[in-house]
Amino acid sequence: MKQEDQKRDKWDNKVQAFLSLIGFAVGVANFWRFPYMCQKNGGGTFLIPYAVMTLIIGFPLTYIELLVGQKFQKGPLLAWGAISPYARGIGIASCICCCIGASYYAAVLGYSIFYFSNSFRSPLPWSQCPIIRNESNFTHAKVDPECSIAQPAVYYFYKETLDATHSINDGGGIYWKAIICLAAGWIILYFCLMQGIKSSGKVVYVTATLPYVFLIAFLVRGMTLPGHENGLAELIRPNITALRNPYVWKDAAAQIFYSLGGGFGAYIALGSYNPPQMKTARYAVSVVLINALTSLLAATVVFSILGSSATQIFNQCLKTASVNPATFNGTEYGSCSMRKILLSFGQGPGLAFIAFSTVLQQFHGAQVWSALFFFMLFTMGIDSLFGIIEVVSTSVRDTRFFSRWPRQIVLALLCSLFFAIGLIVVQRSGGYYLEIADNHFIALALLVIAMSECIVVAFHDSYHRANPERTIMPSNDGRLPFRIVGLILAGVCILILTSVVIIVTYGIDTRFQYHAWVGKPIRTSAVPYPSWMVIVTIIIMVISAIAVPLWALCTPIFRRIYPQSIETTTNDYSDVQRLSMAI
Repeated sequence: MKQEDQKRDKWDNKVQAFLSLIGFAVGVANFWRFPYMCQKNGGGTFLIPYAVMTLIIGFPLTYIELLVGQKFQKGPLLAWGAISPYARGIGIASCICCCIGASYYAAVLGYSIFYFSNSFRSPLPWSQCPIIRNESNFTHAKVDPECSIAQPAVYYFYKETLDATHSINDGGGIYWKAIICLAAGWIILYFCLMQGIKSSGKVVYVTATLPYVFLIAFLVRGMTLPGHENGLAELIRPNITALRNPYVWKDAAAQIFYSLGGGFGAYIALGSYNPPQMKTARYAVSVVLINALTSLLAATVVFSILGSSATQIFNQCLKTASVNPATFNGTEYGSCSMRKILLSFGQGPGLAFIAFSTVLQQFHGAQVWSALFFFMLFTMGIDSLFGIIEVVSTSVRDTRFFSRWPRQIVLALLCSLFFAIGLIVVQRSGGYYLEIADNHFIALALLVIAMSECIVVAFHDSYHRANPERTIMPSNDGRLPFRIVGLILAGVCILILTSVVIIVTYGIDTRFQYHAWVGKPIRTSAVPYPSWMVIVTIIIMVISAIAVPLWALCTPIFRRIYPQSIETTTNDYSDVQRLSMAI
C-alpha cells in the first residue's frame, strides 16, 4: 500500500464505523415519510413490496458502495475512477448530488433548532394565536385573523418559522430568524466534523443512539393515549389489492432511496476508513435491517400518537352527524373517515412541524415532550449530513491540489459555500424552494447513479472473475456469479423504476406543485410552479445526472490527450490521481 494510503484515517473501533453508517442511513425520512407511505399504500400490505425492494435494491447498493470504499480507500470521486476511467462520472455525479442536498437539507436542521429553542416557552407559541394590539389603544387587542382561520400550528410554521410569502415569485428577502438557525446548524456541523472521523466518530455515539431512546419514550407515551389503537389499526390494516398497483411498488422503491441514501456515495466515503479486510456483508445486512426496523418503529410511534388525535376529530365528526361515538363501531361513516383524517396529516415537514407539534401541545409536560421531539429530529438530520459532507470533503481532499490543505480549512470552505447557497432557502419564499428541491432536484440523478453502480461493478467483476484480487465483491467462496446476477437484477429494477418515475412524475402526473400560503381566506393550497421554476428544476436535474454518461463519452478524448494518465489498468490509484490533476 502506498504511503499516502497509509496516512488515511481509520475508525477508532468497529462501533464507531457501525454507528456512523446507522446515523447516515436512519434519517428524518424514516420518521416523516415511511409512515405516510405505509398507510397510503395498503397498510401492512405495503411491507411486502418494501421488503422486496429492500432485498433487491437496498442491500445490493449498500453492499457494493461499502465494498468500493473499503477496497480502494478513497472517496467516490477517485474510487470509481480506480474501477474504470469510464466510471469516474459516477463519483462526480454523487458529489454534485451531495452538494445540492447539503445546500437545502441543512434548512431542516434550522427548522429543528428554531422549534427546539421555542419549546421551553409557556405556553408553547404554536398552541395559540398571537394577539394583535392597536397601537393607538393598547387596551384593545384581537387575535390575528390569519391565525384564527388557518389554526395556530399551521400559522406558526408558515408565518413565524418561514415568514412565507404568498408566492415563489415573491422572494421576500432574507428572513433573519431563519438565517440565524441555518448558521447555527452549519457551525455545529463544522465543529462535529473539524477533526474528520476522529471527532464525528465520537459524536455519533450520541447522535446515532439518542433517536432510539426518544422513539421508545414516544412509543410508550403513545400507547397510553386513548384512541391509539385506531391509528395502529389503520396502519396495519391489509389491502391485498394494493399489490396490483404499480404506484405502490414505485413508492416502496423510492422509500429505499429516501431512507437508506443509496447513490450519494456516503457509504463509499465512510467505508473508505474501514480496514480493507473487514467483513462488509454483515455491516450491509445490519444497516439495511436496522433501517427497516427503525422505519417500522417510527411508523408505530407516529400512528399511535396521531391516532389519538384522529380519534378525537372522528368522534367530533360523528357528533356533528348525530351519531353517538360510544355506540358506533367502525372507522367510516358518511363523510367521517379515520383513514382520510390520518392521511390529512401528510408527510415531510408538515407532519413534523405542524401535525406533531399540534398533538404534543396536548401532552402533560408539553414543553419537555416538544423539546425531546425536535432534538430527535435534529440528531436524525445532522447524522445524515455527516455522511453527505464527508462525501464532498473526502473527495476534495483526495485530489492532489487539496491533499496538503489542512482538513479544517477545506471543511470551513465547504461549510461556508453550502451556507451561502443555502441562503436561497432562508428567503421568505425559501420553503417553496425546499419543497421542490427535496422532491425533484436529485431524484433522477440518484436513480442513474444507482443503476450505473450496479452495472459497472457487475461487469467489472464478471471480466475479472478469474482474478480474486481484482474483483470488488468476494470471489473465493464460489458465489461471485450469484452476486453478479443479483447486481444485474438490481440494475434492471432501478432502470424500470427510473422509467416509471419519469413517466408518472413528469409525464401523466402533475407533481410540479408546491403548498403556498395563499388564498382568501388565508390557507395552504397546492399551486403550480411558475414556468421559470420548472425550467430551473429541469436544468438542475440534468446537470446532476448527466455527469455519468457525459464522462463516459468524453473519456476516449481524454485518453488521446493524456495517454499516459489513463491506461486500461484500472486498479492503480496513481493513474486515477494523475487524471484528476490533468483534467
